Amino acid sequence: MAFILDLLRRPHKVTGKPLSPRTAFVTFKSLQQFFKWAMEEGEIRRSPMERMKAPSIPDDPPPVLTEEQLTRLLKACEGKDFYSRRDMSIIRLLIDTGMCRSEIGNLRVQDVDWEMQTVTVVGKGKRSRVCPFGRKTAQALDRYVRARSTYGRNEMGTLPNLWLGFNGPMGPWGIAKVVESRSK
Repeated sequence: MAFILDLLRRPHKVTGKPLSPRTAFVTFKSLQQFFKWAMEEGEIRRSPMERMKAPSIPDDPPPVLTEEQLTRLLKACEGKDFYSRRDMSIIRLLIDTGMCRSEIGNLRVQDVDWEMQTVTVVGKGKRSRVCPFGRKTAQALDRYVRARSTYGRNEMGTLPNLWLGFNGPMGPWGIAKVVESRSK
């Protein structure tokens, strides 16, 4: 247990901040599995973690943007060029649905149901769910998809990926870059 407590006090090598309780919890669970394996393989007779309890993880909700911040973010995406329309669609879809970066980054054109104004996403555990979106998001998506069909090289407009970047399909990291750059 002293090792886990030390993890919580030790500064991160890159950020200098102490590690989060979640990191300590994941480390604890990993060590528990390692010692379980070592016992099953006959490497040790008893696990040193046999009577240890996992560290508790306090609820730490993510920060939420204010209405004013959301308005400024949407204002930063205004424009009629391809990238403005794409970024506006991404931001509006994130706001309306609460999808995570990987869910929105892995969307395909066929995942959008225009009649029902929904998007089918695949989340953790390969489980799919349907996320409804509003009228303004539908309008932004429609504008983007029309701009997308004529964007870049001819074959790019026919790719199955919903989001296109300068060099081709965008994934979750591209979505993060869009949000980061528009936030600045």
